[in-house]
Amino acid sequence: MLRDFSKLLLISQKSFIQKFRKHYFLTPSEYLNLYKVNKAVILLQNNSPERLTDIGLNAGFYDQSHFIRVFKNSVVILQKNFQNLEQGKFCTILTVSKDLIL
Repeated sequence: MLRDFSKLLLISQKSFIQKFRKHYFLTPSEYLNLYKVNKAVILLQNNSPERLTDIGLNAGFYDQSHFIRVFKNSVVILQKNFQNLEQGKFCTILTVSKDLIL
């Protein structure tokens, strides 16, 4: 995919990644992972009856291991919301890139 964008713009992949990161503060792959995680969070918040594996696949991840690894690295659950989550109550899940946390 990066190759396609860089060819379309007539620049190298490295230049494309640098320009993307400069503008969006994320690499294209980080952006895509956050997009997929947000899609999974929406499915989870809609109380989808699907298994977590199916939610990950429907969000665009290629397997359960990849989904879990990226999800863990991208999602922050606030402490107060974690207590609600343990009690089975609805909570807000924030997704952020760890690179943006100082």
